[in-house]
Amino acid sequence: MHLSLHVTVALAFTAPLRPRIGTNVARAGTAVLQFDAALLFDCDGVIVETEELHRLAYNKAFDLFGLTVGGSPVVWDEAYYDVLVNTVGGGKPKMRHHFKNTCAEWPQVTAAAHARPTPSTDTEGDALIDDLQDANPNPDPNPNRFAGR
Repeated sequence: MHLSLHVTVALAFTAPLRPRIGTNVARAGTAVLQFDAALLFDCDGVIVETEELHRLAYNKAFDLFGLTVGGSPVVWDEAYYDVLVNTVGGGKPKMRHHFKNTCAEWPQVTAAAHARPTPSTDTEGDALIDDLQDANPNPDPNPNRFAGR
């Protein structure tokens, strides 16, 4: 699960890149430079709303590891995740903030496939966060839809 800031740069060339003078773009008689290419910069959530997909991926990772705090499953609802998005940047910092500040304890891992003692130090907690980040659960119901493109 790679949840850090993604910057997408897309280049679409239809011809060699060279400016040409055009008219009728803004107003008749106004000359502007036109190009046969586009350069798009995108950050997560700007062009396409991706935050809900991130929230679902976190929850899927928490479920995969069977994370519990105080005997309750770790689940980030929409309202809480909205607070995290607007106060904490980055995936690992969000998880660290949640466990250290909101819960004030590291979670227990109850899934046998990921069994380990409950972290007792920040180093052990950070190792768990690394493993959660690397779990890469895919919330996309059709993860192969772009295969071969």
